[in-house]
Amino acid sequence: MGNNTYQIRLIAVACSLSVLCLSGMYFAARFNSMQIGNIHRVLLNGKATTTKSLKTVHQSSQYFEINGTSKSNEKTAMTKILLLTYYRGGSSFLGQIFAQNIEAFYWFEPLDSVDLTMSNDFIRKKDGLYLVDTDYKLLKNNSLGELPEKVIDPRTQTLIKTLTCKATALSQSTLSGKFFRAGQGMPRFRPYMQCLDKTRQHKYKLCAQILEKVCLNSSIVAVKVIRYPMYDVHHLVEIIPDLKVIHYVRDPRGIIMSRSLIHGWSGDNLAKNARYLCLKMAKNMKAFKILQDQNRNNYLLLKYEELAMKTEETIRKIYQFIGHKMPTNLLKWIEQNTKAKTMDWTYGTRRNSKETVFKWRKRIKKIDMKTVTDQCISILKTFDYQI
Repeated sequence: MGNNTYQIRLIAVACSLSVLCLSGMYFAARFNSMQIGNIHRVLLNGKATTTKSLKTVHQSSQYFEINGTSKSNEKTAMTKILLLTYYRGGSSFLGQIFAQNIEAFYWFEPLDSVDLTMSNDFIRKKDGLYLVDTDYKLLKNNSLGELPEKVIDPRTQTLIKTLTCKATALSQSTLSGKFFRAGQGMPRFRPYMQCLDKTRQHKYKLCAQILEKVCLNSSIVAVKVIRYPMYDVHHLVEIIPDLKVIHYVRDPRGIIMSRSLIHGWSGDNLAKNARYLCLKMAKNMKAFKILQDQNRNNYLLLKYEELAMKTEETIRKIYQFIGHKMPTNLLKWIEQNTKAKTMDWTYGTRRNSKETVFKWRKRIKKIDMKTVTDQCISILKTFDYQI
C-alpha cells in the first residue's frame, strides 16, 4: 500500500512538472510571436494588422513575400555566389546583374563596416589565428584556456552569415553599414529599411528578421566584396562546399587611372599604388587557379572589358555558370543601362559601357602609362591585356 501511495505521488509530481514545462513553452512561443507581431504593426504606422494584410502591402513591390512563402509552389535550391573584385574595377555593373533579378538577393559590400571594426579592435595574427587585442592579452597571460583548432576571422564570419541568410546573426555595425544605406533603392531592402524607420529606435536585430526571411525566400544569394583575398576563400568553401566564385578583373591601368582621379596620385605614389594593386591581383589569381583546379565548375574568371563590350553574351555566360536561366527583364535593363548617356545610380551603373571601357587610355599621361605598365607587366600578361 505504501509503495502504491509513493508511486501515485511521483506521478502527480511528474504531471505537475509537465504542465509547468508546457506552460513555459506556450508563453515563450507567445512572447516570440508578440515580438514578430510588433514588427508587423510598426510597419503599418502602429496599427494592429495581420500577416495577410502586411503581405498585401509588401506585394506592391512584387519582389518578395514576407511570410516566407515562395511565389511558386516548388522552392528551388539556393545558389550562393561570391563576386570577388577590386575597388574602381567596374563591379557596380556586375552587381546590378543580380540586383535586378527579382529571384536574387544581392548583398553589396557587407565587409565595409567589418574592416572598420577590425582596424578599431586591433587584430593580431598569431600562429595563423586571428585574435582581437583582448584575446591576445588573455593568451599571453595563459588565462584564455585552450583555443579551438581554427579561429575564423571576422570577415569570413560575416560572409558565411550573409551567404547563408543569417541576417539576425550579423553585428549591428554590419546591419547599419554603408552597404544598406547605398542599397536603399534596391526593392528587396525596402521592408528592412521601412522597419527601421517605423521602430524609430532603429532596432536592427528585430528588423533583421524581415531581411532574413526575404533572403531565405530567394533562389540566388550573391555577395560582392572588394576587401576579401582569394587565398581565404577556402575557409568559405569548407562551410559552403557548393559556393560559386566569380573573380572579376579589369585592366589594372584602368583601375589605377580611375583611382588616381579621385586620390590625385602621381610619380612615386602612383608607382607604389600600382605595385600594391598588381601584387594583390597576382596573389588572388594564384589562389584562384589552385581552387579552380580542385573544382572547375565552381570558379569563373571574368573581365570587366568582356562584360562591357559583349554585355548580353557575357550575362548569359554568367547565368549558365550559376545554373539559372537569365531573367527576361534583364534584357530590357541591359538596353537601358549600357547605351545611356547619363548616370542615375549612386555608384555609377548607368552609362554607355562601350564608350567607358577604354576611356582611360585617352586620359592617361604617357609617363603614367609607362609607370603603371612597368609595375604590372606580369599580371597584364597573365590576363592577356594589350601592353
